Amino acid sequence: MRGYSTIILLILFSVQAIAQIDTLVMKNGDMLVGEIKELQTGVLQFETDYSDKDFTIEWDKVREIYTTGTFMISLSGGDRINGSIKSDPTDSSRVLIFERGGMLSAGRMDIVFLKAVENTFLGRFDASFDLGITLAKANDLRQITSKGNFGYMGRYWGSEASYDIVRSIQDSVRTRRTEANIGGRLLLENSWYLNLSAKFLQSDEQKLKLRSTTNASAGYFVVNTNKIYFGTSAGLAWTNEHYIDDTPMRNSLEGAFGLDLNLFDIEDFSLLTNTYFYPGITERGRIRLDFKIDLKYDLPLDFFIKLGYTHNYDNQPAADVSENDFYFTTTVGWEL
Repeated sequence: MRGYSTIILLILFSVQAIAQIDTLVMKNGDMLVGEIKELQTGVLQFETDYSDKDFTIEWDKVREIYTTGTFMISLSGGDRINGSIKSDPTDSSRVLIFERGGMLSAGRMDIVFLKAVENTFLGRFDASFDLGITLAKANDLRQITSKGNFGYMGRYWGSEASYDIVRSIQDSVRTRRTEANIGGRLLLENSWYLNLSAKFLQSDEQKLKLRSTTNASAGYFVVNTNKIYFGTSAGLAWTNEHYIDDTPMRNSLEGAFGLDLNLFDIEDFSLLTNTYFYPGITERGRIRLDFKIDLKYDLPLDFFIKLGYTHNYDNQPAADVSENDFYFTTTVGWEL
């Protein structure tokens, strides 16, 4: 019986190659016919003609997959391929990936990223926006928090940018904090990558008019699966600091070591945290640390709630400035 179903699926796959339709067979035997949009963080986005919104499907619930279009595919071992996929007829736990240069066999669960190849910029662009507002009668507190993340993913490279703005007024005292990041990543073989980024920070708490840190580093994906992502990086950073008062400008060369962890197989929750450690080279004995953690809960219609904590540490700050600057945020956001 299983042999007949496989033959039927192969015939269906051949017909769909003309119609540009993708097919999924679930572990419970259900079959879905439509268009695969994207697989990311263990969740597959699937569109059908008979539904007014896309399905979101847990990747480990899929038994077989048959595609007709071309997809950008990333494997847990770091390989990146542009091609089409169909399940191996002799072993449903494996898939056959067809690219211009030939065919590759891989485990189905080794696929950690899948996206239909688009020729337009918007087709490879992702974005999310958060907003939080706090009002309190006590001390006449008013605070607004805004965050945004933007990303673009190509076959061998990716870029990202983000901003994080906090504005607060309490007892007529204004506090401002603005952080922005922009960077690009070149993906190499065997889970290695090269990274170039720039970080900008303005903080009244640390008397920083502007701190800019340019970082060049090499990184490695220690774990890259449908349940967890963990990467490390090491390199050099050049930091330039301008202060609000008459404190002299500072320039310094630093080491740059990073840890990034993303957990996304916890129902509707996801956890993203990163730590960057900057030991001074030209300013010996100086140590800086940037830590961030975000816990996100997904809501319907691509909305989400996010709890965040950010901490900046500097053991040699400007005069009369605390070594620590930290804040908590609660925001509601939407993903594109």
